[in-house]
Amino acid sequence: MYWSPDGAFIAFTSTGPEDKAAKDRKERYGDFDVIGGDYRMNHLWLVKAPADLPASPKQLPKPEALTKGDQFSVSGLPWSPGGREIAFAASSGPFFYYTNSRIAVAPAEGGTPRTLTGAFDEDASLIDWGPDGIYFAAFQKTGAHIFRLNPSTGAIRRISGPDQFYLPDASFTTDHRTLAGVGAAPGHFAEVLITAAGEIRAAVPLGRGRPVETVSTFHPRGRPMEIHRRNPHRRHPHQACRLRSRSSALPPKAR
Repeated sequence: MYWSPDGAFIAFTSTGPEDKAAKDRKERYGDFDVIGGDYRMNHLWLVKAPADLPASPKQLPKPEALTKGDQFSVSGLPWSPGGREIAFAASSGPFFYYTNSRIAVAPAEGGTPRTLTGAFDEDASLIDWGPDGIYFAAFQKTGAHIFRLNPSTGAIRRISGPDQFYLPDASFTTDHRTLAGVGAAPGHFAEVLITAAGEIRAAVPLGRGRPVETVSTFHPRGRPMEIHRRNPHRRHPHQACRLRSRSSALPPKAR
């Protein structure tokens, strides 16, 4: 579920209400699913957020489906900075859970969605939409990287490296100038990384080789960030903690 930048609308995914045939079958035979036959596609929906809750649920605004059909299923819904479009990841076909995701954009006021990564031959995992483009993660051979997509031209640029690096996800500051993620070079434990302007500038170790699993989010003002680390030698191996920078400036480039 994603709020629009102005707080007036909420975008969400849903399979939608059951059709009459499904309701009739459930009433007659009970509730069951046919594996491989009863799958339903997730679609993008939009609903206006009421200023005040009405007395009756029937007076609530009705959601509107922005995507339809049984050709693809959607996930991930970042809004464009201006709130005029919504990006989503779509997997197509009856075996959509096995296929690569494609990133598409739909007008918030309704209209035909357009696919932006049809020529990108990897599974694109949508992350966020910033002022300079749409960010997504994808594997390339044994590496994992962060990419920036220009929604106007469809141009894609990889902003992490080198080729063998592994950075499968990221969290951005609100201005999208800095991202944090958990990345690893070959032969090294995963560390919290800070990347600015497409260049990995520093690795922030958590100490003594304790592996890190995820960076959850930046603080709204950029710091601190919440991280989850794993130490298999402790009684409680998973820990959630916060990493606070002493300065709002990025540290010098790591050697």
